[in-house]
Amino acid sequence: MDEIYIPNLNVPSFKDPALYTSEILGLPKTKRNRVRKASSDTKVNPTNRVRKASSDTKVNPSKVGVVSKESVMMRDVICQFHPDFVNNAGLHSYALSHPHVFDVETLIEEALAAVGSYEHTSVAHADFSDGSDSKTSTITCTPNTDPSKVGKYSGVINGVITSAGTPKSGALRCTIYNSVTQSLLFYYLPKDVWMGMVTYSSDTGKGRIAYTWNRHTESIAKFDGYELGSFKALARKKD
Repeated sequence: MDEIYIPNLNVPSFKDPALYTSEILGLPKTKRNRVRKASSDTKVNPTNRVRKASSDTKVNPSKVGVVSKESVMMRDVICQFHPDFVNNAGLHSYALSHPHVFDVETLIEEALAAVGSYEHTSVAHADFSDGSDSKTSTITCTPNTDPSKVGKYSGVINGVITSAGTPKSGALRCTIYNSVTQSLLFYYLPKDVWMGMVTYSSDTGKGRIAYTWNRHTESIAKFDGYELGSFKALARKKD
């Protein structure tokens, strides 16, 4: 087997470094790809924002092959546009089989920066050097029970304004998973547009954008005029 590069595990791309090892991939332990197993005394740099391991971050056999937000984003975006996955056959294959191991939200951010003409900075209130921010969301597959809303499915873009009242700095680059069609939608929402759509959570006090996808029109009326045809178009869109 050809030597395959395994990136530094102490990055936000992995929910649990212990899950991604040479043993899992069946790779020889060369100096280049040797990975130390995580243990109780393994230190993870908190500045790298690695998600804490939980029961949901284990490699669950029941999730392998199941279509989900993680699997579709991994298949249609991350493995197509993220340079670490495009150029690494072993990582590419493993990610498609175990998408739930990865922090897909952060990988989407990194893929956007790789395709777009800006840097992934992750500073306060903006993910990118142009002031824009990446948001992922899910259109629920549970239909609305209101007879007047047959064929309409809801979704929410969370965290657009902090509980202290500070909004995201600029436009929102939205990658939305439609669980009804098991596909992705892409929207670029300029700040002066999305600010007028914000409502506030009674529980957290944070600003969010609630929306509805219509199965008959196959669209989100609230976002009309801001949909883009591809992830590449989303990444390269400018105000």
